[in-house]
Amino acid sequence: MASSDAPRYLENTMPMKTLPSTPKDLLQSTLDTLIQTYPVPESYDAQLQKGIFSGYTSLAYLLLQIHRLHPDISVQDKNLRAWTLAYLEPIRREELVHGDDEYRAGSHSESLSVDALHSCLSGTEEDVQSVLASVAQYLDLERPYMDELFYGRAGLLYVLRLVKSWAPAHSAAIEESIAAVAEATLQNRKEKGNWTIVNTRYYGPAHGDIGILVQLVLSKPSIAPDVRNILVELLDLQQESGNWPTSEKTVQEGTDKDLVQFCHGAPGFVLSLQALRPFYPDLQERIDKAIERGRLITWERGLSVKEPSLCHGILSNALALPPGAQREHFLSFCTLDAVEQAKEENPELFQQASYTSKVSPLLNYLPSAAWTWAVCELDPAPIPLFTDV
Repeated sequence: MASSDAPRYLENTMPMKTLPSTPKDLLQSTLDTLIQTYPVPESYDAQLQKGIFSGYTSLAYLLLQIHRLHPDISVQDKNLRAWTLAYLEPIRREELVHGDDEYRAGSHSESLSVDALHSCLSGTEEDVQSVLASVAQYLDLERPYMDELFYGRAGLLYVLRLVKSWAPAHSAAIEESIAAVAEATLQNRKEKGNWTIVNTRYYGPAHGDIGILVQLVLSKPSIAPDVRNILVELLDLQQESGNWPTSEKTVQEGTDKDLVQFCHGAPGFVLSLQALRPFYPDLQERIDKAIERGRLITWERGLSVKEPSLCHGILSNALALPPGAQREHFLSFCTLDAVEQAKEENPELFQQASYTSKVSPLLNYLPSAAWTWAVCELDPAPIPLFTDV
């Protein structure tokens, strides 16, 4: 932590805390509040819709994925699949511009995301083909699409894998598209020397190498040996503290902020390495040691003062810890009542850090919390838009 900065985390010196109720009860109350806070609107502002990443389309996605895990949950006498349909209903698919713009590929593309969710719900060949027909534009390396998770081809790989998980009858066609996107992603790195965003090589899940690796390997496991050297390089970057730097640039300039969160830092690497571990038997001992060291700094400095979220708050940091007392201790700060009480006692604590997003599974408290209560008893705990399919 840079000395000129305000504290980024709470000192983890207090007695161990526990949750006030079961994760299932916390999931129910959070979903009730989420849907009450973000009711289905009559129409959407297209500028606020950013695919399954942010906006009401992302809420439809989140509820569908939670429904898969907890099909018995209902809100206002409707199951979560029905809520997914309700949030999609105001969207006029014929009015969406396919491709959106040059910088919104994959999970940020509204048109692709809406088509993908309809494919998940219907499983029909027609809907699946609508998704696959959009893929070709992202294969053109002359266009300025990026390769990272949130805006780029790695996010596109996730979307394709999502559709495949819901529409397995069309796996062969989807896998052809996955192979083409994976090849374009690798080719872009070969031509540029590294994966970059705004001329910067990042390392973490959100914009960087480890996030791209996870999507490549989960989407096309046979590619694992081809990217092993990149994984080894990233393992080599782990610092003595157990943390990882944000980017190549911050290392070279000596300006790294030593962040401890999902998007940049140890928690994101821990969750990524857990996903990659089965594909690298010869590296498992080294990966396990890296995870252990990453968890130590997460435990020490992971009680972030930012609003709890999955991207850069306590929620994902908790999921990077092993199930049990440590994870529960972190999660005890993140219940609806605990967050409200903390803000009352210290208005500077848990301020929003969602980059103007009002509702996003990764960036905002309520949707992030709903997901966390749905998966917090799993090991490893999956992260939406990343490792949940």
